Amino acid sequence: MKRLASALLVCILALASIAYRYYTSWRSEIQTSVAIPYIPQSAALVYEVDAAGKQWATFQQTAIAQDLSHLPFFIAIQEGLNFLEDLGTDKEALNELPLVASIHGLREGAADYIFYFNTHETGTQALLLQLLEKVKQYNICQIEERKYAGYTITVLSSYTSTKQLYLIKQGHYIIASFSSLLIEDVVRGLKHKNRVSFLCFKKVLSKQGSIYVNFSKLPQLLRIFFKSDFVHSIDPTLGVFAPSSQLELKLTNHHLLLNGFATSSDTAQLNFVQTLAGQTCGAFTLAPYIPQCTAFLQHFTFRDAREFASAFQQYRKLHQPSGSAEQELTSNSLATALDALLKGEIGLCTMGKEQMEQLLFIQVKHREAWMAVLEEFQLLAKPLTRQSSQLAAVYPVKPDVFCHWLPGNLFPSFQPHFLTMLDNCIILANSSTALETLEKQYMQGKTWANTAHQRSFLDSTLEQAHFSLFVNTQQAWSPTIHALKPAWKSLFERHAAALQCFAQASLQLVYEEQDTSSCYLSLLLQHRKEEQPQSPPSKDSIDALQYFQAEAPIISKPFVVKTHKNEALHTLLQDALYQVYFLDAAGKLIWKKALEGPILTDIFAVDYYKNNKIQYLWATRDTLHLIDRNGQQVASYPQKLPGLGRISWLNVVDYAEDKHYRFLIADTHGNIYLRDKRYRPLPGWNPKALHSPFAATPFHIRINRDYLLALQENGNLQALNRKGQAYPGFPIDLEETIHNPLVVKKGNTAASTSLITLTDEGKLNCCSLEGLIQNSIQLDKPESTMQFSLCPDVVAGHTYAIMRQGLDKFAILDEKGNFCFEKDHEAEQALLCQYYDFEDYKFYVMTDRGQHCTYIYDSRGKAIHDAPLRNSHEVSLAFSKANRQLIVYSNFKDRALKYLLPVDYY
Repeated sequence: MKRLASALLVCILALASIAYRYYTSWRSEIQTSVAIPYIPQSAALVYEVDAAGKQWATFQQTAIAQDLSHLPFFIAIQEGLNFLEDLGTDKEALNELPLVASIHGLREGAADYIFYFNTHETGTQALLLQLLEKVKQYNICQIEERKYAGYTITVLSSYTSTKQLYLIKQGHYIIASFSSLLIEDVVRGLKHKNRVSFLCFKKVLSKQGSIYVNFSKLPQLLRIFFKSDFVHSIDPTLGVFAPSSQLELKLTNHHLLLNGFATSSDTAQLNFVQTLAGQTCGAFTLAPYIPQCTAFLQHFTFRDAREFASAFQQYRKLHQPSGSAEQELTSNSLATALDALLKGEIGLCTMGKEQMEQLLFIQVKHREAWMAVLEEFQLLAKPLTRQSSQLAAVYPVKPDVFCHWLPGNLFPSFQPHFLTMLDNCIILANSSTALETLEKQYMQGKTWANTAHQRSFLDSTLEQAHFSLFVNTQQAWSPTIHALKPAWKSLFERHAAALQCFAQASLQLVYEEQDTSSCYLSLLLQHRKEEQPQSPPSKDSIDALQYFQAEAPIISKPFVVKTHKNEALHTLLQDALYQVYFLDAAGKLIWKKALEGPILTDIFAVDYYKNNKIQYLWATRDTLHLIDRNGQQVASYPQKLPGLGRISWLNVVDYAEDKHYRFLIADTHGNIYLRDKRYRPLPGWNPKALHSPFAATPFHIRINRDYLLALQENGNLQALNRKGQAYPGFPIDLEETIHNPLVVKKGNTAASTSLITLTDEGKLNCCSLEGLIQNSIQLDKPESTMQFSLCPDVVAGHTYAIMRQGLDKFAILDEKGNFCFEKDHEAEQALLCQYYDFEDYKFYVMTDRGQHCTYIYDSRGKAIHDAPLRNSHEVSLAFSKANRQLIVYSNFKDRALKYLLPVDYY
């Protein structure tokens, strides 16, 4: 709309003619507590920026702006800025103009704005004076004055438009709006000298500006766009986030991030999110179960289910009708028994269909114990007859299963009819169709964990939060269009292609443990990148050699291995047909072999027969393979793997380095199996159950004694002896979620050996092999969405680097967390970082799997090559010091590539 341009033009007309009054003492009081006063409480949103023109120009360069550029609102903003420039406005002054604008929903179902201009700002003065001269010279509008509540309001009327602009001058601010009602709101607040009439809006340091969100007033804005019944249905949800929040704005090419703190003066509120205050938040681990077609997901985490549930006792009494004393006793007993078995996550997903199919996911500690409680209270009917299913039995659900315990209080409008289970996850469905959708998509691997766009979005959100609302806009499009008012529905449908490029959104809350009335709030909107056609590898600029082409796209990294025939390196890789190829150093095929599934582990070279001949060990989902150089299975292999969980980790243990191997197998349930090389189980390891997934592959070290080390995602660091027994001081609870590997810096003793871990939130821990935490430091985290990766040296594994990745850049840190270098890079997925330490030559390999590109940097942050390397997985590097040449093995599509890169090292 042209209102922004008109406001910037006409607000200056009153500089010489507006009469005003103000109360000096009251104004001083306001100015000592807020940076920008006089914004009425009716504001739903307030935007503040130091350099409006400059930030607008920056925004226009983003992919987000390019998709929005055809919408009427954004066209009008650009037309307004062009209009100001055509008047002869100095472009530099316009670029530096500080701007504050509040947005209000009016009773008549429309929105309007108030603009605030600080005349003490140098840039504002220059622009206003210049435009004032133009107005005087050309007499472009009519000026009137009227009195209201003792204040003078100046009314500016254009000769060419019916629009009128209303202005007052208060202190050193010019306040302008196209709505007389809004200006009168400001005047009434001034007249009554009532500070609570105005928002506490403070200026922030963010260069891109900040946005103040007044959640209690958002429904007034939503009523402009959506049908009243829809707004009414979400009013309670918005009321949960009652605190107003001033959020710093960060805009990248494909992300819009708002983050900051929200505070509430009403600590007695019984809103369910506030009951999370004082609870330690957890991670989101339900992604492997959430169907791809989910449109909305509400997710809670907590660490103490009983404490969390007890917070609802008063809520239940106030909001639920009381029954008989016997019914109440039964309900309380049932709730107590069921709540005690909750593990820490509850999520309600709504699928993107008009019939509102819903699934409720509840993590429990032991599903058998949970089922026993339901049977004890006689709440389960006989399971339904099913032909075949990967799900557990499906039970019809009686209402009492749900309504009296914690999930029922969190989601009172959800009406379950069926119950089933996956792993330790209880699933309730409101319809048989919802259950069928879950089963079909889970069986096909169509879940959030396996969907590239959804997985990349989750990588960008907070790892841990008390409450998260995720919106998959692609699936939410249909119900959103259905809820719009007719006029807006037509507009949205006309611009569907542009609007649907906004793929995901999230709102997340983390409550402060020290101050339960304060919470950290993060809002994230992700734009979807268009798939770019993949060009063939370049041979001109970086000497890429295509030395093998597979029969299907390659799905594994290149496993570079030695043989007993010669010293030249060979390569193992696998394609989408699950065929394994064994290539010699020249890229010539020696053999290929079809497997039953993808290789999920590293490949290990072993000398099974102790005759100096090498074989290769790896695992698929449920099978262990041992294959020799000629492609033949060795001895009694392949072997079926134990357990019910998917095998994800494999290692070879050689206690005395005498080739008397032990094969260590770990699954997704947190079980470790140890077998001898003939695949016979060993005592204490059949399995060793640690009850939580591993952050990386468990491994063995020897420091006078043998230690089997395992780092788990829940933050437990385990050190076990040969019999599977924990050493004194272990496990160490690091108290934060971890998805990074464990690095060992060996000493001569257990006390001098250091175990290095890095949590998802950036806490770098150093523990001794005696079970003591020696040191913990929090790495600098400038932005909330930044993630940390611990990158062990691929060559020897005793040194490491740290990568810190944000939405639009990444930084490399040294072992102490000191800054090394930083690069701008916006990626769809989390970057894959590999660190190679060839003594005096160190290389950092960054792979963007979404763009199928790899970049290699030296320790100064200088790129080794001019153009990116075409690559889709981890690479393997070899280095020739004599030739100062880096040899890079990579895979792209169906081609195995080998790059020879000269190294210019100082």
